[in-house]
Amino acid sequence: MKRHALLGCVLGAFALGAHASNDSSVTLFGIIDEGIVYTGNQGGAHALQTVSGTTAPTKWGLRGTEDLGGGNKALFMLSTTFSANNGTAWPSGRMWGDYAWIGLQNERLGTLKLGRQADSMTAYLGDFSAGGNWGGTFFAHPFDNDNLWDSFLLNNAVRYESVSVGGFDVGATYAFSNKAASATGGSGFADNRVWEAAARYRNGPISAALVYEQIDHAGDDAPGTFGAVDAADANFTANGQRIYGVGLGYSLSKVDLHANLTRTTFSQPSGEYQSASFTGASSLSFNNAEVNAVWHVTPAVSLSGAYTYTEARVDGSSPHWNQFGFVAEYALSHRTSIYAQGVYQRVSGERSPFAQAQINTLSPASGDVQSVVGVGLRHFF
Repeated sequence: MKRHALLGCVLGAFALGAHASNDSSVTLFGIIDEGIVYTGNQGGAHALQTVSGTTAPTKWGLRGTEDLGGGNKALFMLSTTFSANNGTAWPSGRMWGDYAWIGLQNERLGTLKLGRQADSMTAYLGDFSAGGNWGGTFFAHPFDNDNLWDSFLLNNAVRYESVSVGGFDVGATYAFSNKAASATGGSGFADNRVWEAAARYRNGPISAALVYEQIDHAGDDAPGTFGAVDAADANFTANGQRIYGVGLGYSLSKVDLHANLTRTTFSQPSGEYQSASFTGASSLSFNNAEVNAVWHVTPAVSLSGAYTYTEARVDGSSPHWNQFGFVAEYALSHRTSIYAQGVYQRVSGERSPFAQAQINTLSPASGDVQSVVGVGLRHFF
């Protein structure tokens, strides 16, 4: 009862003073990113491929706002990722594979969003990583274990985002399993749910963020059902998953510097969608440390680079990865750019069950080294 009363008070505060208005807008937006890449080792063979969304996800969507008066707005976003190679929705084939949410915003109280959304690692910490910002697909930490590349999104999510006060803002998210509690006393309601807390600071050249995320039974869904992280999205399946992350940034006149530290732990992990060699363990953890920089050489030319060190612990083994990447970009206009990129990854240490190098979304190498280089064209609309 107390939870229902509190929600009623929050919604009432948003609605206070609201009235009908014709001040509304709907915007069509999107990105098309298509490249040609060469990989030196995928299963022991060379590969020359076209790849969609190497530096930014290829997507389109609609976003809209309506002024309700009294400092209140209604807002929504619908978007989906697709492959520019063949036009199919990616990865799940659903109509709105990325975002499908509606919300209310108050200029003093903040924003409340309901629906399918990015998790807080992506929303609050993504800008501090190459994979979540300028680098894209190939720059993700191994297996995107901390979700900074946005492998999974949250279904059934309710998020509160505060206004910024002195450069600080906070957020909290709960994503429902949408299951009833078990009549026999089980934990159906708690299966496949997510809760998160995040804080951020942005003031002048300095930025920082802190995120905690807990997932219960990711991917634990019968066909056609949707928990918080459903089977079509989950990169890892496990009884439990916890992600901790911190990011720091500093901007100079022509250089943007960022760093992030993340830790991901799993209890009783049973699989990973990219790695056929990983079939489960009693426990698994990843520690990731990344530094990256963007040099705006001229208004049209930028050079970017990133380095990530990752260490895993899995049933007595301790594989670790060193990954380097670069992007050189030339802006043909405000919306259109051409780019060249490359990523090198080496895995070493006690590697089992991750014995092969595997840059995110590529097939694994036959050994401990994998590299990819490519060129591409990207357009925002």
